[in-house]
Amino acid sequence: MLVQPAIADQVLEAKAFYIEEMAEHPDGVLVTLRVRQLEEISSWVLGLGANAFVLEPESLRQKIREEAEKMLKRY
Repeated sequence: MLVQPAIADQVLEAKAFYIEEMAEHPDGVLVTLRVRQLEEISSWVLGLGANAFVLEPESLRQKIREEAEKMLKRY
């Protein structure tokens, strides 16, 4: 996942068990997460809003996309 520098501190302070690594990247901060089930992090990623971009796996990207589409239909 790539997060904007503006929220990198927020992600770091979360001290979530699934954050495996954080590394500087030209476009922000690259965050590596490790989970057993995508459901463990999907709501957390959604909470970061447009400040986070899921790079992989594609299944998580799709899950976030579907949830965002559902939200858009409600508003």
